[in-house]
Amino acid sequence: MTTKEYLMQLRTIDFDILNVQSESDSWRELAMKMGHEFSDIHVDTSPSPDRMENLIVKAVDSATKADREKEVLIYLKATIERQIKDIGDKECVFMLWGYYHDRMTVKYLAKKLNYSERYGKAIKRKGERLFEEKYGKTY
Repeated sequence: MTTKEYLMQLRTIDFDILNVQSESDSWRELAMKMGHEFSDIHVDTSPSPDRMENLIVKAVDSATKADREKEVLIYLKATIERQIKDIGDKECVFMLWGYYHDRMTVKYLAKKLNYSERYGKAIKRKGERLFEEKYGKTY
């Protein structure tokens, strides 16, 4: 994975976290609905209570797995954010943070710094180079 690909994860990770959270909520809701049907009254009349119980367990396990996946994504996001902040050069941090974290364009960020778009791209490349020098390709 290149430095750009690693940093680009920061642009999409919030959407990934929301998707995983939605999946987890759906599984939990399904388990709660099935749990309601899995009362004493329905067990007596159900042809296969073990099957219903297995479905509930599967739904809860899937929700737990989605929660663990969400925790991994949140940790990855925090790690990338910390790494960007620690590269040192303020302009590079501003450019990388704005581009990868805040999803702004290089043109907009360069304008905020009163630079040309070309110079803004140079600062972004410098930031990516500094990031790679500091952290290597250990991602």
